[in-house]
Amino acid sequence: SIREAQLRVSKEVPNVGLVVSLDMGEKFDIHPPRKRVVGERVALQARKLAYGDNSVVADSPTPISFSRDGRKFIVTFDTGGSELVARGKLTDFEISTAGGEWHTASAAIKGDTVEVWSDDVAEPVGVRYAWLGFCEPTLYNKDGLPASPFCHPAPDLKGMQETR
Repeated sequence: SIREAQLRVSKEVPNVGLVVSLDMGEKFDIHPPRKRVVGERVALQARKLAYGDNSVVADSPTPISFSRDGRKFIVTFDTGGSELVARGKLTDFEISTAGGEWHTASAAIKGDTVEVWSDDVAEPVGVRYAWLGFCEPTLYNKDGLPASPFCHPAPDLKGMQETR
């Protein structure tokens, strides 16, 4: 997905920031109507990356590691310098079976990690968040930046063309 590719580039290329605007769109209009908020998030990245202002929280929470603990996946986040919070009940998490079938999952914040599980999946092999075309994110950092969508293991991006 394009989201996965953007996240990967932001982690691998120096001086590249990621602005997550997943919470700004609408179900039938992918162009965020609240452009001011998107601009403010871009400005935070500019302050951090271009001007070296490390006093701002500019980064959305992004996953940095995944582990399994029985029926649960434990997703550890780089929280962007701010603690993880839920806006309402955590939603849009899914767990997959070995056969590749995705199930809606429950999730709970534990410090800088999120535990994800589904009573329907005894031995999960994958976990993802906000992966569908439209979702209403519920995982944020305390400074109001939504968590980045993710899929683990990462989907095969070999079919994507490289552009320079």
